Amino acid sequence: DEQVRIRQFTFCSPVLIIYLYLVKNVIALFFILISQVLTAQNYQCFNSNRSYYYLSLDSWQNRVESILFDSIAVYGTDTVFFNYAQLPNSDGEFDLCVNDTTWVGNKIVINSIWTILFNSSADSIKIKSNGNIGEYWKLYQYDNGNYINATVDTIQEETVLGILTNTKVISLLAMDSTGNSISNIFNGKKFKLSETIGLTQLYRINDFPNDTSTVKLIGETNPNLGFQEFNAKEIFTYEIGDEFHYKFVSTDIDGGCVEY
Repeated sequence: DEQVRIRQFTFCSPVLIIYLYLVKNVIALFFILISQVLTAQNYQCFNSNRSYYYLSLDSWQNRVESILFDSIAVYGTDTVFFNYAQLPNSDGEFDLCVNDTTWVGNKIVINSIWTILFNSSADSIKIKSNGNIGEYWKLYQYDNGNYINATVDTIQEETVLGILTNTKVISLLAMDSTGNSISNIFNGKKFKLSETIGLTQLYRINDFPNDTSTVKLIGETNPNLGFQEFNAKEIFTYEIGDEFHYKFVSTDIDGGCVEY
């Protein structure tokens, strides 16, 4: 009986090894797929775990702008992303305002359908993240009833920050209160929304709809892609054994100069 049991074990062990190998790899594949699903953005405009860097073009002379989220709150089906405040640049001088808004507004409201941004007057700018080709909606409404209509023109492949991604191209057209198209500085302007990266092209939300300066994504974190903010550690790359040489110059009131 002992001999039979040993033979059975010897015969079954290769099968057992193959079985365990397959199970291990299936489990690993499962977690990889789950990880990809969790990290996929699915046309969400912003991700709370990321910081974004944009380049302001046109009248803003290639100024780098950032989006950094300070905190998050959940109200029912809405998630509110609160942005860090900033010191706005007005006429070449800084206005020191403690609780001022950023170029993209002081908060962003996101749910399964809408991403809602707010300008400096607290008027809403709505992007339908899950909009399909040909679908349209009121992106912005004026006090007189006129509005700016947004339409998903197409979904096309684009390389953004070195990543090939599907991108929704959303075009704008102004309409009067009766639904007739009217002249407007935003006619023909476009937002771009990537499936995995977020908003790759937009406008200065705080100044919307008065400023048509284009703002384009140039970098983001988690993972780090494109432009990245540098820190002191990256600037001062000191190592053990480095020597520091200092020169001091002192000048007295008689014009004498001493160097040491």
